Amino acid sequence: MTTPSFGYEDGCAFDSFVVEAAIDQNNTPPVANISINTTELDYFVPITFSATDSTTSGKILDYRWTFSDGSKGSGETVRHIFTTRGMHTISLTITDDLGQVSTVTYSYNVVASSYANWASSLGLGAATADDDNDGSSNLLEYIFGTNPLANDAASILFQPNSNSTSYTFTQHKRSSSTRLTMQESNDLINWMNCPALEAPATDLGSMWRRTMQFPAIGSQKFYRLKVEE
Repeated sequence: MTTPSFGYEDGCAFDSFVVEAAIDQNNTPPVANISINTTELDYFVPITFSATDSTTSGKILDYRWTFSDGSKGSGETVRHIFTTRGMHTISLTITDDLGQVSTVTYSYNVVASSYANWASSLGLGAATADDDNDGSSNLLEYIFGTNPLANDAASILFQPNSNSTSYTFTQHKRSSSTRLTMQESNDLINWMNCPALEAPATDLGSMWRRTMQFPAIGSQKFYRLKVEE
C-alpha cells in the first residue's frame, strides 16, 4: 500500500510516500525430487519417473526432464526407455508460480532386464504361459523381442542343407543374461546338447541376429532351442 503525505520545509513544498509491502513469511523455495516405480532400472523396459515428491509453498507450474542419452520430457511424470546399460543421469527442473526454480540430478545404473521385471511391467503370467495364445511362451517372447500381448511371430529361419544346418533368430538385448543352447533328439523325448557353432552376431539396435550352425546328420533329427535364465 502507498500512502501520500504533503508538507513545507524552509518555504519549499514537498511530498513523500510511505510504501507498505506485504511479505509472505510462509514462502519457501521449491525443491525438486525424483522417484521411480522400480528398484531395478532395466534397459529396453519402460520406466516411470515421477516428480510428485517435489515441494513448494506455492504451485509448481512447469516440469522439465533431461536424460543423459539426449532425450527430454515434460510433465509431472514421464516414461523413458534406456537403450544402453551403465550409468545414466536424469535431471529434473521445476518452476513454481513465483518464478522460483529448483533442479536435481540423479545417477542410476541401468542393467540388463530380468524376465521377472519385464513380465511384471506388462502384467504377464508365468514364463511358460502364453498370454496372447500365439504359440510362443512369455519367456520366448522376452527373448525373441516379440509382443507378448499381441499375436505376432518370432523371426526364425531354419535352413538344412547337405553339409550343415543353420538356425537363425533374433534375440532382444534385454535377455543378454539368458543362456540359449541348441539341442537335438531322435524321438522328441530324449534331448542332448548339439555341437553348434555360432557365427558373429549382427547388431540390429535393440536386437541381435544370431545364427547357430551344426553338422548335418544322415538320420532324422529334431532340434530345439533350450532356454535357461
